[in-house]
Amino acid sequence: MLAGSDKQITLWNKEGIKLGKVGELTDWIWTTAIHPGSESIFAGANNGTVANFTIEFNRVHGLYQERYAYRELMTDVII
Repeated sequence: MLAGSDKQITLWNKEGIKLGKVGELTDWIWTTAIHPGSESIFAGANNGTVANFTIEFNRVHGLYQERYAYRELMTDVII
């Protein structure tokens, strides 16, 4: 997750590929934090605004012969 002077919060995977925009504020974003165990992202801006964004990822499942796989953290495949 990246945020800053462009006033946007964007989500990236571990290889550096942009996954999408999470949200936008009206002033520079100084800090972001993810609440562990939930789907909430908090951001604090230069003008004193504190915002809460909620994102949800669907789990992708696959079954091939005797192998079961699912996607974790949107980019990792667990077999």
